[in-house]
Amino acid sequence: MGQVSESSVFDYILKKDGGCLGALEGHGPLVEVEPASRVHFSNSSGGRLDCRGGGSPPPAVQWTLSDGGAAPTVSGLRYQLPNGSLVFPPFAAADFRPDVHRASYRCVLSSALGRAITRDVRLTAGRIRIHCSPK
Repeated sequence: MGQVSESSVFDYILKKDGGCLGALEGHGPLVEVEPASRVHFSNSSGGRLDCRGGGSPPPAVQWTLSDGGAAPTVSGLRYQLPNGSLVFPPFAAADFRPDVHRASYRCVLSSALGRAITRDVRLTAGRIRIHCSPK
């Protein structure tokens, strides 16, 4: 028997008590777009982590923290767009939160046929200072 890769096509037959409930045809989620392993942005500009994937059926996108827990909306600081991107709006320096702005995230794509998880993305946000020396 040959090896089965994540991109293989699967046919699943769901059975209960000897009867056929239906079949799922398609392939598990595949990551198509993932953010860089390190993302930096300033508090005045805000930032965004993009993640998209394919599959049949199309996968749902969820962002998790490095401990595997969900990364829920934090009012005014972090939210997910319908396309799966995780947005960090501009924020005042006083609103900096290490658990939001200096954290590791993962994108999880999931469907009835499996899951695909991106690498850790280390996010660092804060005030960017530029120092120029006179010539």
